[in-house]
Amino acid sequence: MSQEYRYPLTRVCLRGGTMTLPRAMLGLFPEAGEVVVVDTATDVEHVVEMSHPRVVAGLGPLYREHDLDVNDELVVAPLDDGRFALTPVRRPRPAPGPVEGAVVSAPVGASGGDAHAAVPADGSSEAPGAPEAGAPADHLDRSDATYAADVAGATAPEPTEASAPPRAAQDAPDASVAPERPAGGGELPAASAAPAAQRFLIDPRAAAAASALAELDGEQGAGAAPVGGPPPAAAGAATPAAPKVRQGTLWDGTGPAPQARRGAAFEEEQDNAAALAAVALTSRLRRVFAPLGFRIEPLTAGVVYLHAEMGRRGYKVLVQLLRGAERLDWAGLLARRRASPANYLAVVGDRLDLLRLKGPADLARATLWSWEALERLVVLHESVPVSPIELESHFGRDGLLDQGLKRFEQGVAARVAERGAASELLTRLAVLRAPCVFLLEDLAQDAGMSRDAVLKILERLAEAPFHLVLKVAQGEFLLRRPVADALADLATYAESLRQRLPSVRREVLTGLEEPDAAG
Repeated sequence: MSQEYRYPLTRVCLRGGTMTLPRAMLGLFPEAGEVVVVDTATDVEHVVEMSHPRVVAGLGPLYREHDLDVNDELVVAPLDDGRFALTPVRRPRPAPGPVEGAVVSAPVGASGGDAHAAVPADGSSEAPGAPEAGAPADHLDRSDATYAADVAGATAPEPTEASAPPRAAQDAPDASVAPERPAGGGELPAASAAPAAQRFLIDPRAAAAASALAELDGEQGAGAAPVGGPPPAAAGAATPAAPKVRQGTLWDGTGPAPQARRGAAFEEEQDNAAALAAVALTSRLRRVFAPLGFRIEPLTAGVVYLHAEMGRRGYKVLVQLLRGAERLDWAGLLARRRASPANYLAVVGDRLDLLRLKGPADLARATLWSWEALERLVVLHESVPVSPIELESHFGRDGLLDQGLKRFEQGVAARVAERGAASELLTRLAVLRAPCVFLLEDLAQDAGMSRDAVLKILERLAEAPFHLVLKVAQGEFLLRRPVADALADLATYAESLRQRLPSVRREVLTGLEEPDAAG
């Protein structure tokens, strides 16, 4: 007998209609081409394709036919004729819980004769069809009015002379007996209606009995209102059922109850919403990395390539875009990483969603990039140019989250400090009257900088295109011309050079439709 394999389904498998083979199932399927699988539940054959040596694609119709969900299983077994048997195994679905807030009431329409017919003639308290002692309470769902009358007859027997209470006790008002109505019918006082309403809400048996008695009184006295209820409607009109409020929903019990959304249409709507969210995240990622010199290549919903193409050198990053509160399928992501030529793996999402992924990301050698840090990167790039070379070390480790963002900002701060030191030195030189010879030590002491840092800047200002200073001796420099005039000439030179630079032309390939053969 062939060996069977149990494959648990993930959300990625269900959305893509695929099955990523684990290590134990390597070599079970061919590495490429089409494969015929048999659904053992319906005896229907499906032709699937090996899109990768470890990925079986084309199982979406089988998943949808059996309404499979996350953590359901497929039992895979190879057959002797080269086909593969797939047996879907659905995990037990939780049964719907009881509906809270439902009101148990006896149905309207049972006549007084029908209600009293349910009581035995011998006056015994055992009514036909009454539940036994200790029976479960599911009999409260019966829609027959006889049970309400049974309870009324069983719980309130007629008193005899031997068991009659004293006169004083008879004169006292009894909360368990409905008071007599005034002559000629009419509303009961509110004080007499309150005990019945309280019993109606506390004890379901007493509620059913009170409803049956109210019906009998309503038929015997025309125009009389039920105990604790509103005036009766027109004759023959059905009493509306009490609203059933679903626990955990916003439905207030008025209007039609909202139906649970399930099925293929609902799943398709969810998939469309996820696809739109993935497109929005991809556009947001392009706005961040395209100005830095990266090329974005979408692969599937929420997965893109970042290409850093820098002539003789470059690298590629596989990026997973994480939606809010989405559970990341690390197994599927690592399988895609192994099948791709990417050099690095990165996950981009909100900071709070990424904090819980630090442990798995370290094991998967993936870096985490928060949207908040990427927005900070855009702001810093406006003042200090950032290239893919500066970001490659962050794709290798730390990413751009917490420690990685701190390390990146420290590097940018060092470059900004170099620019500030040059500005400070030019400001000190602008005070001198050109041409003028000055000492290196005097300039370093006046600017509050180290001798080596000042010497490095002066050597840069002595070369093209500045030619602002000239070294005349050891530790002595000549300021050739005023700093303001030199900067103005430098700006004119830069603008003239910019206008004469050649424009970079890029070839764009446009696909056209094939001409109509009939035309």
